[in-house]
Amino acid sequence: MTSHPNYEAIPVMDQGELRDVLIRRNGADAPLLGPAGAKRELDVAAAFFAAQPQTGPRLTMLLGSGLGYALKQLLAATSGPVAVIDKEDAILRLTRLPESLAHESRLTWITSPDPQAAIAEVTKLQQTCGNPPLAVCILPQYQRLDRAYYQELKSILEA
Repeated sequence: MTSHPNYEAIPVMDQGELRDVLIRRNGADAPLLGPAGAKRELDVAAAFFAAQPQTGPRLTMLLGSGLGYALKQLLAATSGPVAVIDKEDAILRLTRLPESLAHESRLTWITSPDPQAAIAEVTKLQQTCGNPPLAVCILPQYQRLDRAYYQELKSILEA
């Protein structure tokens, strides 16, 4: 179990593998992904790709990393840079995604708890990459974790 100021993150294991994360807030538990978690994340990635134009470079953004299913799909299906905005330390410590994907040179992690600082990092990365348009994929579960933070990011990035 790892703690965050607003919740506790509890690993849900199955045969030694992390299958989900329970979010405990005020004594109540809610799964991060729930049943068929991998499919849920992959469905988000599939809907994202279906909505994207097939031409031109872009900076793919993922809001929230979940258990990594959508992130790995984005990395596999794109050739350009991918950035993840995820400030949820308690979940990242359980998934270990930054460590397990450290070999991905196209991947940038943005973990600032301040949405304006996170946007500044996105802007800097975008400039470094030649100012491609942003393509934003959102894991909806993260808005439950910190609605104000992820909603502000979503509004700015999709503008």
